[in-house]
Amino acid sequence: MTSIVGVFCSDGVVIGTDSSATFSSSGHRTIEQETKKIDIFLGTVIVAGTGEVGLGQRFCNLAEKSFKEANFIKGKPIEVMTALSQKAVKEFQSTYTAFPQMQAGFNYGALVAYTNGETYNLCEFDPIHFRPELKLPQQKFFFSSMGSGQQITDPFLALMRKIFWNAEMPTVADAKFITAWTLQHAIEVNPGGINSPIQMSAIRKNDRGRYSATMISDEEIQEHMDIVSNAESHLAGYKEILRGKLKKATIPDVIPQK
Repeated sequence: MTSIVGVFCSDGVVIGTDSSATFSSSGHRTIEQETKKIDIFLGTVIVAGTGEVGLGQRFCNLAEKSFKEANFIKGKPIEVMTALSQKAVKEFQSTYTAFPQMQAGFNYGALVAYTNGETYNLCEFDPIHFRPELKLPQQKFFFSSMGSGQQITDPFLALMRKIFWNAEMPTVADAKFITAWTLQHAIEVNPGGINSPIQMSAIRKNDRGRYSATMISDEEIQEHMDIVSNAESHLAGYKEILRGKLKKATIPDVIPQK
């Protein structure tokens, strides 16, 4: 079970996940354990997956090999991601059986972010057919969420977009705060299989002015969680206005000067 959030920003990309892995036997859940869900390769590629762990291991291995190839990232991003999808589907099909999950497809999906140092991209691979979908600013597709928590995270992200960035592209700073809040909300209300701690990564400019992929430290994530707590406390204070105990600030009438 997983909750993944990815945000395409004006100055980079943010991808965050929970840390829960659910074991199962014959389709029945057995135990839940903490695990690492974000992989970074070559300092340029971020992969976060949901679904079968074995397929995730194989996809990460394939992605790392592909991005090591000198010519792989040349060309349009959609061509690069289509090539990655084709390689993955061929690899998955080598051991694929339609039974017993005939309608579940491959049962593995992923968010992949990568940079060539000058530009950056975020792509979603759906968990059924593993088809690529780039997040493009001209289409205003700024965020994506995947995993068992998607029914929780999608509506919450839509609310956050309405409040904080609307039709504008968020910054990496915005996205880290929103990703932390969204994942914390999913962890608190999910029916099982999504749990802390939050993991987060980003593609952003480094000291040399080039884009690179890094993990966000636990200390920085905690800073954002503190801001989330402050935001929730501030919002909770609005109930005093609803109860009539406080008045909303009003703009005083302006008396024209003669």
